[in-house]
Formats: sequence, structure tokens, C-alpha cells
Amino acid sequence: MAARLIGYGLSTLRAPRPAEAGALLTAGCHAVFLDITHRTTSPRPARDAAFRHIRPGDCIVIVRLSRFAAGLRNLHDLLHQLDHAHIGLRSLEEPIDTTAPDGDLVIRAVDATLQLQAAWIAEVTTEGQAAARARGQRVGSPPKLTPEQADLARQMHAAGHPVPSIAAMLKVARSTVYRLVRQPPDAVED
Repeated sequence: MAARLIGYGLSTLRAPRPAEAGALLTAGCHAVFLDITHRTTSPRPARDAAFRHIRPGDCIVIVRLSRFAAGLRNLHDLLHQLDHAHIGLRSLEEPIDTTAPDGDLVIRAVDATLQLQAAWIAEVTTEGQAAARARGQRVGSPPKLTPEQADLARQMHAAGHPVPSIAAMLKVARSTVYRLVRQPPDAVED
């Protein structure tokens, strides 16, 4: 059986795109699924229905990637889902066709971009933390206990009170009290 072209489009209430369905039909789509929503990150029941409708060897045709995925991570996940199911993806406005001989390059390019983005975020975060420490600022979440509460918890633990009751009294997790009693009194509490 020949591969079918299944169209998917997205139209938001703020930016309606009535021509999108027509463009997909003109491209030869066997069926067209169109989501109409108030924003691009909303649930997409028509896209989910299109995914249930397609079979291995079929190809989803879209007008633009931005109409198909809500972001780079979502695009990555959708591309891998389609690739795993042996379903192609073709864009009408962008030179993207995963059914072409070089189609797997699209998936690899998105993978590489996502890895690069993650590396940049990690690098910027590390640099920001180092700069904050250099300015004498505390990095991370604020301490759960005041210094007075920490001293009280240590005294209660030394007097033999069980950690769960100390944690309940101070309204913190048991792990906070366990961490506190394991570290030296002059260490910074978290």
C-alpha cells in the first residue's frame, strides 16, 4: 500500500489561518487534522488524532514547524516518536522532509541543537553561581531553619529526642534535621 500524506495544522484564535487546511489539501493530503486553540502551547487533540490515524510508512505534512511543535524539546520528542513509528514529516514552508534520503539529518540537527542548548544553559548557570559566590551571595534555596532553630534542633538531638519529632516540631522534613545533625555546627545549613 502506498504511503499516505496526512495533514496537520494549527490555528489560534489570535492568529487564525484558514488557508492552512487548503494548503495541506493542495499538497495532496489524504486527510487533514486541524487544531483551533487559544495559544500554541495548548493541548492539541487534532494532532493526537492524526497520530492515531497514521500508519508506518505514512507522512505527516505540516505548513511550518512552529505550527507542529510547541518548542525545541517538544519538536525533538515528536520527531523521535515519528521516527520510531516509521512515519515521515514534511514541511511545506521549510526544507524539511524526513522521508528524503537525507531526512535523518533533520533529526540529528535537532538533537545537536538541543544538546548545545543544554550545554549553554549549564555553562551560564555555573558562571552565574560563581559570580554570585564571588559577590558573597548565597547560592541555592534559602535555609530551612534559622540559626536559632538549628541550634535548638542540635540540642534536642543531643538530648536524645528522635529526629521525626524534632522535624515535626520545626515543621521541616526529617532529611533537613538529619543533614543538620551530621554537619558541624559552623557549616551553612540548608
